Amino acid sequence: LRSADILKLFDMVFVMTRGGPGAATDLISIYIQRIGFRVFDMGTASAQAILLLVVTIILSRLYIRLLYKEIDS
Repeated sequence: LRSADILKLFDMVFVMTRGGPGAATDLISIYIQRIGFRVFDMGTASAQAILLLVVTIILSRLYIRLLYKEIDS
C-alpha cells in the first residue's frame, strides 16, 4: 500500500524541497512536473503522466484482485 502513497505524494515533497538538492527527493510526479514546466516539453510530460495513470490503474486493479478475492466466495 505504500506504493499508492508514493504515486500520490507530490504536494508535500514539492512544498518542502522543490525536488530536493539535486535529485535527492525526486519522485515520478516531481519529475513529470520538472519536464513540463521547467524544460517546457509539454508533450513528453503529458505522455509520462498518461503512462503514470495507466501504471496506477494496473497496480490498483492488481491490489484489489489480490486482496479482495476472498470476499466473492
